[in-house]
Amino acid sequence: MDISAWLKSLERHRLASGIRDSLYLFPFLEAVHVMALSAVFGTIMIVDLRLLGFASAHRPFARMSSELTAYYVGRVCRRGVDRHVDVHDERPGLRW
Repeated sequence: MDISAWLKSLERHRLASGIRDSLYLFPFLEAVHVMALSAVFGTIMIVDLRLLGFASAHRPFARMSSELTAYYVGRVCRRGVDRHVDVHDERPGLRW
């Protein structure tokens, strides 16, 4: 298959048309993309600075790695819960 034909088929795809025609979908996807890249490169920077001895040199690497993992797993879980909790629900434990 020719690469230009494949690219044209991608351009005509329903998902691509939806993103292109929507007023809010592309900016939303771009914002999520930038935040995800920031999280990935921020985590890499934290680990690299620690391994070079510039930051958090007093903490063992295993402890710092588990803390970062717990932080990101907690963020993902909280996003999932926030989507399913009614904002007017007053039960303790559902609101932070």
